[in-house]
Amino acid sequence: MQVAILGLGRMGGNMARRLRQAGHEVVGWNRSTDITQQISKEVGLVVAKQVEDVVKLLETPRAVWLMLPAGDVTENILGELIGLLSKGDIVVEGGNSNFRDTMRRAEMLGAKGIPNRVDSWGPEWQHNWVTWRAMLPKYLAEYA
Repeated sequence: MQVAILGLGRMGGNMARRLRQAGHEVVGWNRSTDITQQISKEVGLVVAKQVEDVVKLLETPRAVWLMLPAGDVTENILGELIGLLSKGDIVVEGGNSNFRDTMRRAEMLGAKGIPNRVDSWGPEWQHNWVTWRAMLPKYLAEYA
């Protein structure tokens, strides 16, 4: 399985490490390149220097997992991604966004032909993480 994680802080970085250790290809991007380089040296993460590189480095259908802080950061990165993604790609928003923002973003992505937008987090994040690790490969194959 191939997945991109944007936002390699505590949670996103550990997700990337665990996915790599399980043998999955992970493309990583972070505003601070130091952490991206560190995780790359640790576990072989594929480094994306720019958000647009994330999309270029993934095969279709793309799975892009956002682990960004709620608010402007998520809005800006998602705004940049939306013009680069294609129908059938998957965006998983793992941040702690307000549900109203989540609903608005789902509509925005749906209007661009990216209906597979998934909000994964919330209070049950540990259950969702385990579930998504198991389901993402099947989900990609089913909706490709």
